[in-house]
Amino acid sequence: MSRVRVEAVTASFDTLVVLDGVDLEIPHGQMGAVVGPSGSGKTTLLRTISGLHRPDAGRILLGEREVSGSTWVPPERRRVGLVPQHSALFPHLTVAENVAFGLQGSSWGGPTWKGRERASRVRDLLGLAGLAELAQRMPHELSGGQQQRVALMRALAPGPEVVLLDEPFGALDAGLRVELRDDVVRVLQAAGATALLVTHDQEEALSFADRLFVLRGGRIAQSGTPAELYEAPASGWVATFLGAGNIVTA
Repeated sequence: MSRVRVEAVTASFDTLVVLDGVDLEIPHGQMGAVVGPSGSGKTTLLRTISGLHRPDAGRILLGEREVSGSTWVPPERRRVGLVPQHSALFPHLTVAENVAFGLQGSSWGGPTWKGRERASRVRDLLGLAGLAELAQRMPHELSGGQQQRVALMRALAPGPEVVLLDEPFGALDAGLRVELRDDVVRVLQAAGATALLVTHDQEEALSFADRLFVLRGGRIAQSGTPAELYEAPASGWVATFLGAGNIVTA
């Protein structure tokens, strides 16, 4: 796993600037979270890191490897695992087959998993997620939380350098969302993963992240540890966005 570094990234759609000089860094093995209101550029930021959207300017590095800037690395060669908001499992494949899907070949130069090695890798990942007994189930036979865990294991299976999570808990009810978030944090930590979560849920971001980035209007309004941002917000807007606050004019 590797660090993520975004340097002065600008991205737009036609004439609409969505990201305006964004800088962020997530150290190796840590978990970052980007939080912001709707339309602030969260999903576009995730898409630029994964390679699904090409930025207009700036650099993106995964580890020491530049993937966007003076060079361009296509998404399938970035060694990035993506967990979407809806699990997007293949409905005709079992749980084990879904997890094994990313091990059929290696377009990014990582390990190639065959035969017993592939079966062992799938067993290990399902065991890590507490899904070993569900290996032969079909996706429609799983709960929403179980489907998201399978999606996470599928993303982790090929050994990505970075795991990107695009509001993966948004479609779940409140109680299940908290439980699954804790499970995902445990699995990512056990895997030693460098991860970036995009969410509109402030509590979720504060609970998940080692590094927190507040995005507003395509710019980073403030970044730091969750404690730093909560206890010392840089502006009244950040203070009220991250939690209930009393603003006194002085």
